[in-house]
Amino acid sequence: MLCFNQEGVAGLKAPRRRLGRWPDSENGAILPLAVFGMVAILGCMGLALDFGNFYRHRRIMQTAADAGALAGGAEIYRRYTTTASQDAAILASSQAATASHGFANGSGGVTVTVSRPPTSGYYVGNSQYVQVAISQNVPSYFLGVLASGTTTIAANAVAGVGARGGPSCLTLLEPTGAALTMSGTDQINAPCGTYINSISPSGVTMSGSAQVNSPTSIRGPSYVHSGSSSISNPTFNAVPVPDPLAYLQPPTVPAGCNYTNFSRSGNTVATLNPGTYCGGITLSGSPVITLNPGLYIFKGGSAFTISGFPTITGSGVTFYLTNNGSGAAASVSLSGTGTYRFSAPTSGPLAGILYFQDPSTSSNSYALSGSSGSYFDGAIYLPQSSLAISGSTQTWNYSGGIIARSMTISGSTRINLYYGMGAGTGVTPIKRLSLVE
Repeated sequence: MLCFNQEGVAGLKAPRRRLGRWPDSENGAILPLAVFGMVAILGCMGLALDFGNFYRHRRIMQTAADAGALAGGAEIYRRYTTTASQDAAILASSQAATASHGFANGSGGVTVTVSRPPTSGYYVGNSQYVQVAISQNVPSYFLGVLASGTTTIAANAVAGVGARGGPSCLTLLEPTGAALTMSGTDQINAPCGTYINSISPSGVTMSGSAQVNSPTSIRGPSYVHSGSSSISNPTFNAVPVPDPLAYLQPPTVPAGCNYTNFSRSGNTVATLNPGTYCGGITLSGSPVITLNPGLYIFKGGSAFTISGFPTITGSGVTFYLTNNGSGAAASVSLSGTGTYRFSAPTSGPLAGILYFQDPSTSSNSYALSGSSGSYFDGAIYLPQSSLAISGSTQTWNYSGGIIARSMTISGSTRINLYYGMGAGTGVTPIKRLSLVE
């Protein structure tokens, strides 16, 4: 059709286009786009569900692995040894702990592997640690459509007995009775901490101006004190702590004796060798005795009977106190007139252990004193007995800590306690059970 514009020029009239309609060639294109979008959204939701399930499952599995490693480490802590029976106990305890968290070995596709020592990680080859690895094939929902119907989830944990500064450097294990008695101007300085396991309100008794300068955890509800005596930082109703040296393996005690009723007197100068002493060592006069490094086993009686002014020196020594088949362990009584310079070994299974009472023996008396030139470098471990420390206005440095049933301090004695041995050895015998990986 011809049209004329205002200028009278003829031209073609543009066709009118209907609004609101897609060209015929675009009809139906929205449907596949919508389907594709829905599939993508559903896929993302499926992946989120699968990965969320995997993450949740692994967290629960990691908790089980941690529990298994701690249970196995507790077996090492209780009695460190590498015997087959001990390894079997570690395996049983670890797998029982994982099973209690829903991961029983061999059930539901679960595999629990217990390794002592660990086979991977920082502690590989260290027999004081145990590794627990758990794996399981977990079904997937969306991923199972695209690939495998299961995904393997794994968790790993390592725990053991490590020198990380144990619960304290003074631990008194008495559960119900008198644990610590102090009087006069006695003083304990232990920034590394003190634990009193007695639940009795009179488990700690202090008088005069006695002081305990230490973060002190007391299982009981209070303590008895009079005068100006006090504990600087007490916490009451504390949870009792286990014996921090329970991991120690007692040495093998020979049936016979290397020395019987050994004695020296006068101004004798002598050197003694490690071995089994029956009847102990008796010294009188002013003898000068040197102990060669090693293990000194005392069977029954008194390990040391002292009179006069002896001087005894021993580096790298451990005194193991046991009985002669039954009854109490050998006692120790070091008088204040002698000079005693003892230090524990810095390597081996008894590294850092100076005095070691056989835990299977009954209680006996242990008294440590000495002249101003005396020192004891190494842990004093008397789990069944009371320790008495005295000295007239003396300061004692105990490096390595004290673990005893109970303790009495008298004679205006000042005691400084430290975790590790002195002289920069880095040996810390008091250990704790830790989850390390």
